[in-house]
Amino acid sequence: VTSGARWTDTGIVLFKGDQFSFQPTEFVKTHPRLQWTGSYGHVPEDCKEEFDSWDCSCRTTNERAYCSLNEQPSMILLGRVGDDSVPFAVIKNVTYTAEQDGKLYLGINDNVYDDNYGAFYTIVMLEDTPISDNN
Repeated sequence: VTSGARWTDTGIVLFKGDQFSFQPTEFVKTHPRLQWTGSYGHVPEDCKEEFDSWDCSCRTTNERAYCSLNEQPSMILLGRVGDDSVPFAVIKNVTYTAEQDGKLYLGINDNVYDDNYGAFYTIVMLEDTPISDNN
């Protein structure tokens, strides 16, 4: 999952009710002077050392565009199922259930992408889904 684009198509199609989880690895950062961070994103302490007025939260502004999850940590790993669904924060070892059919997209919570560094390598694990008997 590149940190240089809002969304990456995983090529995985999920169906409503499918259960899935993630194992993200590697690191990203949103500014050359910041530390590398994992899928949990930058924390306020990361920014205090370099920026007096920024707490490392992603904020939608007219000057900087919109964040997929406004007022949440910058650079967290995000997921969404389908083209227009509400994004969710990807948390390692948490099982999610698809609320609709659609492609699985992964992305980074940020409002500007051309200044980012790194990528997340993410294993997506599909859980066994029982087949219902409609008899």
